This record gives sequence, C-alpha cells and structure tokens, in this order.
Amino acid sequence: MRLTIVRHGESLGNVQRVLQGQQDYPLTERGKQQADKVARRLVKEPFDVILSSDLTRAYDTALAIAKYHRLPVIKMKELREFQWGILEGLTQGEVVEQYPDLVDEDWGNSGLHGVEGREAIRQRARLVINLLLDEYLHDRVCLVSHGGFINALIMELLNIEWDGAVPFAFHNTSVSQVQFYTEERFRILYLNDTSHLGPMDNM
Repeated sequence: MRLTIVRHGESLGNVQRVLQGQQDYPLTERGKQQADKVARRLVKEPFDVILSSDLTRAYDTALAIAKYHRLPVIKMKELREFQWGILEGLTQGEVVEQYPDLVDEDWGNSGLHGVEGREAIRQRARLVINLLLDEYLHDRVCLVSHGGFINALIMELLNIEWDGAVPFAFHNTSVSQVQFYTEERFRILYLNDTSHLGPMDNM
C-alpha cells in the first residue's frame, strides 16, 4: 500500500487560533487555494481510493483532490481530529485563564469533560491502521485528516509513547507518504512536504 496522507487546508479555526478538535470549521479562502494547490500537486499520483475525515475542513480538501481522479471521497469519522471536549473553541490563552490548573499539565490527559485522552486517540489510530491494512493493502490510498490525528497515526506506526507533546509538525495541506510492503514492513518516504505552497502559504 502506498499511503499518501494530507492535512486539510487552512480553516477558520486555524486563523482564530482555537482548539478546533471535532468542531466543524470551514476552510478559509486561503485554505481553499491551498487545497487546490495540493490537488494539482497530486494530479499524477495514482490513487485507488480517497478517504477523509467527515469534518468540513478535511472533506472539502479531499473533494479538491478527488476532482482530478474521478473518485468518490469516502468519509470516515475515525479520521477526525483529537476531541478536546469542553476546551474546543478556546484559544490557548483562554484555556489557561479558565483552567489555571492545566498550565503545567498535559491537556490531552486532563480528564476534563469530553477530552478524548492520549490512549484513546492512539487506539483510534491503531484501528485505522488495521483497517487500511485489512482493506487496502494492495492499493494506493489518499487519506485526508488533521494535524493531531496524523501525529497519532505516525506515532502509532513508530511505536512512540505519548509524553504530552507531539513530535511532528504537519502544516496545512502538507503531504506525507508511507509505503507498506507487508502488514509488518513499511517505510516512511517523507513527512510534512509543503513544496507545492508558496512562502505566504506556509506562514
């Protein structure tokens, strides 16, 4: 399986600098332009299937890619972003102001209402990996998701333990690729490639 992983374009929540989680923020105009750029970059990449988070910012990015491949976009709730619960819609400053006990804590393991938890998203990432290997081992797959979940996916592949911080950066419409040779053998070809974007798009 050749797995091409794309993060969604810039969303309104990105601009507002809030914890988006599973709230459904749309793409900005710049996000739509980024989606078109990544779609054009992937024109010659042969895909057998396109999978996407069902949240608008990811799904609309996937639709931009799909129009060049004459493929439907399959929505998967399992590809949604990390769920931040009652913290969703807040900026980092507002979180610290409203929940001062979290200043030196891992927000993802805070136990606050609705927060998914690090182990839960890791299990969700493993579920997705197993599904991909079961159903698409011999296919070329495009997967469109979110920065937090893509981190979880790569960390689970590499068996990296959560320690409260994510080790990878995935910019808007970044492209990453993983080549699976068997269910046990894979190679990460590259991560967070934004060469299709201009300098202003990477800000």
